[in-house]
Amino acid sequence: VHFDPYLGWDVTWLGSDGGWQHGTAGLGEVGNTFITAHVYDADGNAGPFVNLHQVGYGETFELHLNGWVYTYLVVDNRVVLPNDSSIYWHDAYDRVTLLTCLGYNEATGTYSNRVAVQAILVSVTGP
Repeated sequence: VHFDPYLGWDVTWLGSDGGWQHGTAGLGEVGNTFITAHVYDADGNAGPFVNLHQVGYGETFELHLNGWVYTYLVVDNRVVLPNDSSIYWHDAYDRVTLLTCLGYNEATGTYSNRVAVQAILVSVTGP
């Protein structure tokens, strides 16, 4: 997922996959790693993050990369405006922010909000 300062994040290629937002921390690195996926695809089918708005505080999820399993603990789930930059902060922790759209407006062909689930790393296991 690449960022264009004039157009924003390019998520057209995601399809039924999730993608790392270029320019954010890498998985397992200190900072805030952003992973984006569609809530619904272009054909109206449920996307990988269709139920992201239902993820609750204290729940865990796993991300798998190159044989490693990163387990994260959810610390926040909120609805933000598309231009809300408050979710892009970094600190001295390994964090992940899962991001998707919410509130499709047929008249404008855009989504009015985003769902941002933020979580902190609690364990890593692997080969």
